[in-house]
Amino acid sequence: MDVDVRRVGGIYMAGFIEYNRDLIQRELENDGLYSSLLLDPAYNERLLDEHILSLDPNILYSTTVLSDEIFKIPNSTLRGYIIQLSGYVEALEATARKKALPYISVFKLHMVLLTLKKGESLATIKVRLGLKEAKTTKKEVPKEEEGKYKQKYNDETLDLIFKQVFGQLQKYQTRMNAQERWLESQNEIGHLRSKLAENENARDSKLKEIENIKSQITINRLYRKLDLQTMAIVQKNSEEKSSGFFSLFSKKSTVDFEKDIRVDEKDLKTDYIESKLEENIKQYTIEVEHLNEDIEALSNEINEKENKLRSEIKQLEQFTPLELDDIVPEPVGLVEEE
Repeated sequence: MDVDVRRVGGIYMAGFIEYNRDLIQRELENDGLYSSLLLDPAYNERLLDEHILSLDPNILYSTTVLSDEIFKIPNSTLRGYIIQLSGYVEALEATARKKALPYISVFKLHMVLLTLKKGESLATIKVRLGLKEAKTTKKEVPKEEEGKYKQKYNDETLDLIFKQVFGQLQKYQTRMNAQERWLESQNEIGHLRSKLAENENARDSKLKEIENIKSQITINRLYRKLDLQTMAIVQKNSEEKSSGFFSLFSKKSTVDFEKDIRVDEKDLKTDYIESKLEENIKQYTIEVEHLNEDIEALSNEINEKENKLRSEIKQLEQFTPLELDDIVPEPVGLVEEE
């Protein structure tokens, strides 16, 4: 089948990003690799990289374009992945000897490469995807020549291989447990930071409210002071008028007038409004103290979690990527006895 396989120069367009995002979500909604990468904070952005999302979804991609210009890996490696992932990655025959991939298969390869970077082996990925290993053809030996052959692996060798595989699987499980604890710690720290920010905002709001109430008390006392001064002026004027006409020209009278209308701050007693406002201040102050205690406790807990997270990161750094392909022996066959 002849297929139009275009080169990379004309396949990138910003207009494809949203379309491809919706296409991927529909097609890969139940894909295990897609879900795990999407939920991983370290790989979420790399999964939905605009470089991949901007590819033209309407064309096929040759392995040459994919290896040289998109994934930057050897063509032989890429073709090996396509063969190993047959049944998951769809490859069409572009020419007699060349294959081409539709966009969804390109994105699936992108997910496989990211999962390999996380430390999983291709064998593990195939198990997760439910892909079966390729069957090997057993060499048939004529009955009359059976004595010339022997089994490649004896029981002792098989026991050793089993111990090696079992040991690697234990390391793999240990690493997976460490990764789960790391993710749990990250989620817990995120939740605590959210709670801490919520409490700090609540505390700051109450502190502002306390300052507003203090301003109301100051204004209330100022108005009461003006009222008392006004009453004093009225009373003084009344006394001046009753003392006669010539008292208006007395300097002593002016001095006494200013002194008599002056209201000392200490003389202002707490009224009902001010007492209620003071009660509000006391209540808000108690709430601020409780919030400060919660903030301190949350900060300490976050520090403890972060220290634990750092130790878990160090533990993860001790693990090298697990390659089951390196320890699983080749299929048992027959070799000619010398």
